[in-house]
Amino acid sequence: MGDYHQCFSRAAVLEGYSKATLAVGLDPIALLKQSDIDPYCLRYPDFKIPTASIIQLLELTASQANVADFGLRMAECRSGSALGLAELVLAQQPTLGAVIHKLLDIAWVQVDGLLLAVENVAGFVVFTADLEASLPGPAHQTIQLAMASMIKILERVAHTKIQCAAISFQCCEPGPSVRYVKIFGKNPAYGAEQNALTIRETDLALTLRPSDPVLEARLLNLLLDTTGVREPTIVDRTRHIIQILLPTGQCRITRVAAMLSVDRRTLNRWLSNHGVSFSELVQEVRMEVIRSSLRREVKIRGSMSDMLGFAHRSSFSRWWSHNKAAVLQEPSARDVNPRQMLL
Repeated sequence: MGDYHQCFSRAAVLEGYSKATLAVGLDPIALLKQSDIDPYCLRYPDFKIPTASIIQLLELTASQANVADFGLRMAECRSGSALGLAELVLAQQPTLGAVIHKLLDIAWVQVDGLLLAVENVAGFVVFTADLEASLPGPAHQTIQLAMASMIKILERVAHTKIQCAAISFQCCEPGPSVRYVKIFGKNPAYGAEQNALTIRETDLALTLRPSDPVLEARLLNLLLDTTGVREPTIVDRTRHIIQILLPTGQCRITRVAAMLSVDRRTLNRWLSNHGVSFSELVQEVRMEVIRSSLRREVKIRGSMSDMLGFAHRSSFSRWWSHNKAAVLQEPSARDVNPRQMLL
């Protein structure tokens, strides 16, 4: 995977884990050890843990407890201190909408590898959450926790209940839970194209307490002094743009170079200095996207050839015939029927 950064998250994301685990009759320390996470991290919120280990821990716990909503149970057990300085930064925003946009800017401080996005659509704000394709799946509990945490952050900042207009998950229905209505105000739709929260724009226009830009800047500087500034390499940035452009059918090196404000020759030279080529990165991203879809049991609506950036189905068929064996070598993909996933 080239020099693509490994994702690490603050141990603070495990706030509520012990309480939720004990409530379902399991031993949190034993499960942490089973997931190769040092139990002492529960005492040190700034300790860094591989994001992949956290994903696997939550899935393991949900499976052993035989509960489909462990991520929601964790969210209910949180006191609100998990974000630390980041929450103080969020509290300085003038509106709930601004809180969401600021959260997108600093979410990596808390959970690296969590991909957040927001879009305004016909009077609604659609907030989406996903994980980088290189992370393990399925990750239903992690996505549950992220979505529920988003709502709870907004409610703490606004000091009022937030009513979602809609909520959806990419996964198949894992099982019923009354907690969806309790947290989000309604039951979700499953098998959707995105993990998404939809909130009315008017609800997010709520004016909060007067903000202090000077205090916010000081808090943000303190946050970055504490966590460091994540500096993506040119390989990171190129891969990210490839992942965005592939489904549009416009993933050409000239287009990617233009988005990086350089020419094609310069981008090729930079990538070569890192020991990788543009075509190799496109291949890696395609493999990660298709493996991610299989691991997370995501039912793809529409053509996988479009999602992977192929202009014609015949081109995708040739690519798939050459790469199918490598894709299905991954243990988590062996029990999945790719014919059902790639329609």
